[in-house]
Amino acid sequence: MKTMWTPALNSASRPLYLAIADALEQDIRSGALSQGVRLPTHRALAQKIGCTVGTVTRAYEEAARRGLIAGEVGRGSFVRQAERGMGAARVLPERFRSAPSFDYLAALHEGADRRFEMSVNYPVPGRFAEFLSRGLQSMLADPAALEAAGTYQQARGMQAHREAASAWLAHLGVEADPDAIVVSAGCQNGLFSIFLALSQPGDVLLAEELTWPGLRVSAEALGMQVKAVGMDMHGVRPEDFERACRDHAPRFFYTIPTLHNPTALIMPTERRREIARIAERHGVLIIEDDVYGFLVDGAPPPLRAFAPEHAVYVTSLSKIAAPGLRVGYVAAPPKLLPPIEAAIRANMLMTSPIAVELASRLIADGVLQELMIWRRDEARVRQRLLAEHLPGLEMQTHPAAYHAWVRVPAPMSGDVFIARLLGLGVALTPGEAFAAASPEVAQGRARLCIGAIESREHLVKGLRLVADVARVHTGSPLPVV
Repeated sequence: MKTMWTPALNSASRPLYLAIADALEQDIRSGALSQGVRLPTHRALAQKIGCTVGTVTRAYEEAARRGLIAGEVGRGSFVRQAERGMGAARVLPERFRSAPSFDYLAALHEGADRRFEMSVNYPVPGRFAEFLSRGLQSMLADPAALEAAGTYQQARGMQAHREAASAWLAHLGVEADPDAIVVSAGCQNGLFSIFLALSQPGDVLLAEELTWPGLRVSAEALGMQVKAVGMDMHGVRPEDFERACRDHAPRFFYTIPTLHNPTALIMPTERRREIARIAERHGVLIIEDDVYGFLVDGAPPPLRAFAPEHAVYVTSLSKIAAPGLRVGYVAAPPKLLPPIEAAIRANMLMTSPIAVELASRLIADGVLQELMIWRRDEARVRQRLLAEHLPGLEMQTHPAAYHAWVRVPAPMSGDVFIARLLGLGVALTPGEAFAAASPEVAQGRARLCIGAIESREHLVKGLRLVADVARVHTGSPLPVV
């Protein structure tokens, strides 16, 4: 059964695609739309309500993520059975429904052709098994260590594992005593544990106006308010940061100072020093996410070097080894270590010592350093391919970055650009996903990632399609390569 359903759009303060998805959910819950009903095509609904096709596409994707509808290739989108618990949004508070999802694969373009995956910031696949096998062989040759890793351990991590972490951070130019480190299950878990340990509902967390979407998920889960701080070509602006500290009395400032996500900026040393001074003056705790820092040889010192009692450093091995190796490290002032350790214990008891043992072997045997060098080299090669095949597309990036911050060529809107590329199997992340507060700061932008595609040849094919869409639909003189 087909319907010419029209959404009742009541909220002007929310992005249109979310308002459409909310209206669809309300009509399904009320019984106005029953199971099996076929919804209007993307184009038909867009014409009916006067929006772009891309907006309807995103609305249907959001509805599918909530478990409300399902798409069938060649047939259209259909209402699923309305039942309790059908999808994550059914059991989460309302604030989560408007927060960008951390799981891009689930939240963006679900069910679409994704032959050219450029929406996720993954490391290049294909060689982890080679390096992993060397770490596993080292573990198997030491049954006593493996036996110890198979038992319960203290929440902060085994002493040997924290010593390995300290050695690895030294490779990155970060000084951290083993006793000042807590082992976490990746960067996300480390950040959430910090907030769980140190925040209270209602606390204000400052972030760059463009930031990693997972931050809002963690902050809002704990009832914190996220406030955006303006940026320039060197990162967060000191005068804006000072003003925000004065106006909002924040508890935290979250930043990615090296290869910022999504802009790939690197905050210079003097800017870091100035931000650290402001944070100290206002008693604001800096949360420094350095998950991409390993890609930069000779990166500036961490902010904690300038404000050791007012900064917590967080990183993980997800981007250098593999996302499935859930091992991260938190380096914090001594007074903050007990509550962070207690938060990890309350949340997950401990990070898997077996996984951390493997990571520690990779560090001790020099395998992780080899992998780091290979990652750096591959990122630079791919950045050259990016520059070669998209010379006329305005973007912000860095020669060592896994990603680029792309300006959508006028007169196209971001929604149209994303939708047309997706129709060709090229998945990018819309800029609005990175807005800490106002979506306007990211409109007409998209993040393009170059790591998740396995081969360089396949990456080039995807970049050619991006060039084709920009050229054909805008008249821009991007070359065919």
